[in-house]
Amino acid sequence: MLGLMKINMKTIATYAVWIIAFEAISFATAQVTNKNIDTWYATLTAPPMVPPNWIFPVMWSILYALIACAGCLLWRRGEKPALTLFTIYMLLNWSWSFIYFGLHMIGTGLVEIILMDILIALIIVKTWRPVKPAALLLMPLMAWSLFATYLNGGYWWLN
Repeated sequence: MLGLMKINMKTIATYAVWIIAFEAISFATAQVTNKNIDTWYATLTAPPMVPPNWIFPVMWSILYALIACAGCLLWRRGEKPALTLFTIYMLLNWSWSFIYFGLHMIGTGLVEIILMDILIALIIVKTWRPVKPAALLLMPLMAWSLFATYLNGGYWWLN
């Protein structure tokens, strides 16, 4: 048994629903903004260390599964303050693509991603003791988000 978490079919189904929902919303968001990758985004001056474009959907697919599991865990444990921060984070996360790629507002995207970094850090700190697995699931997101902040800031600075 993994810690205090009882694994059964209902638990697995609950996590599966969260993961499918998060991946579906993220996929839909990407479909709306992807047309700008090969057009507008390709014309921007890139900062050093920009990975190839195929890395982003791979990383985000993995991260959204981890984020969904963390959110499900917070929801199942009734961690309302952390879940509120989590919900705000997800609304910012899903709207960032529209702001950055859809509206081409790199500076506004930078401000938003910095707010997202702060929220992720707050969620990790708030959940470290009561729901440590949720905090651990969000650590890769924190690392990737800080890298994405560097990229967003670099694009803003250079363009």
